[in-house]
Amino acid sequence: MCRVTIDINEAAVRSWNPDLSTPEAINQWAQQEMNKIVERLTHTAIAEPPCTYNSKAEVVAEAQRRMVEIESGKAQTIPHEDVRQRMEKMIASYAN
Repeated sequence: MCRVTIDINEAAVRSWNPDLSTPEAINQWAQQEMNKIVERLTHTAIAEPPCTYNSKAEVVAEAQRRMVEIESGKAQTIPHEDVRQRMEKMIASYAN
């Protein structure tokens, strides 16, 4: 474990959450948030699937190929919200 010092705008935090009315409460909240971040980063580093592309050029070529398919009607686009929901489910499955 290490100790770090950060500056937090107490007025902004209190306006967001009036329960954070003391330095101790803000410190406890900040510690809990940092613990969540570290946990998320740890899971991401462990559970993240490997990249299937070997280079940026390969990614660009694949994007261009897909765009041609969309423009020709061979493939359809998916609404952003649907993609976001699918990605969240996929990420959750990797975390488990």
